[in-house]
Amino acid sequence: METLPDDEERRRPAGEGSREFALFVLDPEGRIQSENLGAERATGLAAAEVVGRPLAVLYADEAVAAGEPARNLETALQWGYFEGESWRVGRDGERARVNLIITALRDRHQRHTGYAVAMRDMTDRPLLAATIRRRNEVLLQESEERFARFAENLPGLAWIKDLHGSYVYVNEAAARAFGGPQEAITGRTDADLFPPELAGPFIENDRRALAGGTGIQVIEFLRDSEGVLRHSIVSKFPIRDAEGRPRLLGGIAIDITDRVQAEEALRRADRRKDEFLATLSHELRNPLAPIRNALHILRQTGPGEAADRVHEMLDHQLARLIRLVDDLLEVSRISGGRLDLRKEPVDLASVVQSAIETSAPLIEAASHQLAVSLPDRPLVVDADPIRLGQVLSNLLSNAAKYTADGGHIQVTVRRDGASAVITVRDDGIGIPVEMHSRVFDMFAQVDRTLKRAQGGLGIGLALARTLVELHGGRIEVKSAGLNQGSEFTIRIPAPEGRQGSRGPDPHTEIGAMSMPPHNILVVDDSRDGADSLGMVLKMMGAEPRVVYDGPSALAAIRDHPPTTVLLDIGMPGMDGYEVAAEIRKNPACSKVRMIALTGWGSEEERRRSQAAGFDDHWVKPVDPAKLRELLGTRTE
Repeated sequence: METLPDDEERRRPAGEGSREFALFVLDPEGRIQSENLGAERATGLAAAEVVGRPLAVLYADEAVAAGEPARNLETALQWGYFEGESWRVGRDGERARVNLIITALRDRHQRHTGYAVAMRDMTDRPLLAATIRRRNEVLLQESEERFARFAENLPGLAWIKDLHGSYVYVNEAAARAFGGPQEAITGRTDADLFPPELAGPFIENDRRALAGGTGIQVIEFLRDSEGVLRHSIVSKFPIRDAEGRPRLLGGIAIDITDRVQAEEALRRADRRKDEFLATLSHELRNPLAPIRNALHILRQTGPGEAADRVHEMLDHQLARLIRLVDDLLEVSRISGGRLDLRKEPVDLASVVQSAIETSAPLIEAASHQLAVSLPDRPLVVDADPIRLGQVLSNLLSNAAKYTADGGHIQVTVRRDGASAVITVRDDGIGIPVEMHSRVFDMFAQVDRTLKRAQGGLGIGLALARTLVELHGGRIEVKSAGLNQGSEFTIRIPAPEGRQGSRGPDPHTEIGAMSMPPHNILVVDDSRDGADSLGMVLKMMGAEPRVVYDGPSALAAIRDHPPTTVLLDIGMPGMDGYEVAAEIRKNPACSKVRMIALTGWGSEEERRRSQAAGFDDHWVKPVDPAKLRELLGTRTE
């Protein structure tokens, strides 16, 4: 609606003859521009007394002090209209209760042009007042129903409390979380519904929300029906009446337990990663120190008893380093789903014997007494002997590391129906009860103190569990607690009637066999690695040649084709795969045996080397026994 252009017309708006309403037209700033005759009769104020003045001139002093006029205009501008009741005062100070309807006016371009105000005196109109109240009650009921439908479909909890903290409304989700039907929650307080440790923070946050005036957002906790502590982000805010006074307190809560748990899991993983890296550094430095010392001793002394002892030390510490690296590679293979088992019928006695030999240095160093109990008849299982031996050697090594010097370790193998049961028991430091459920987790450590220098990386038991489960079995732990020893039990399928051989005697020495000279080409960009391997081969009776890159290898082969090529894969420039392909193209090298020599030992890498034409795949560092076997069995 546009206001009329001249002052005379402005003083006679639409509704001039209305006797029911006092009508006013306001400009966009809320100043009165015109009134009808009903307004003059109702207020006792002539047009000249009100035109140009703010709407507040029509309100009682206490309403003006409470900010009603500005708030009512703001509501009308925001929502299109405002309806409510207030007090007005006439020229003679007479007070009257009036019903107000304020409508925001806009032109056809939706620009705000002002307000229309309709005021009806309710003082002497009880019937009309009752009618309006009934209408307002109906509107309120409809509003409450809309709110209830909205609240029931919220993705969380919603409630309203009075200023005394009693619930006047909860949605169905809140009622379930609070432990009762909606009607049982209404009228009760947090102190009635929750234990003090929960109710206290709820009540304090309510107080803060009311005191702040604009509400707060906090994290609150509530236990569900199963006793699980749930985390919620909660908004609490005052609900005000038409005069702006807080009458109720609303609340909305969204469950964020999954997010909190995920964040905590990330923090734990990050802490465990840091602990793992620190442990890895410690474990790698332990064997490096004696290796450096041993090299110094060898430089200062000649052959003799001291040198023999140094050689044993070097072998022992090198074995520790290799085992650490192997464990790390196993973690990578398992996490990447690249670990394959090579199952075959195998007698568990041979697996146990192999594991004992692997762990013997630790057991002997601590003077432990080892007792082994095997069944009278072969107990054959369908298993990967290497992987199963790895599991047992992990358990034996742990028993040796966590048992005081001179302690006892017992290994028992028995049949239980269609299962084979292997038990490794010690009388060492034991495992706290609270750690039983986590001892097989990756990077878990029972004792993180420095009392045990050989603490390990915390991945051996995790690998053991995974390998046992890949065999269709399970592994369990028992311990009465600290200093009460530990017992690990492996159970894997062992169908009745399976036959198998005990395999070669694990005590058989590989070495003292006929080793005819061989023309072996060593190709590795690591000069120290290539030269030292060439020295070992020469000591074994071979005729090695050593080069350090792919082109040099191809040139050496053209000059004098070798019987065997030990070829590094990861070389710069021309890698081992490219060299192998060129060798296979040469008819003169059709009988040359090519062995991949690499730090990569995954099944995928083995398949790739086989596809490239390699006859075998060796992982660095090479066991001298493999070299002896190569030289002793190779024929022209």
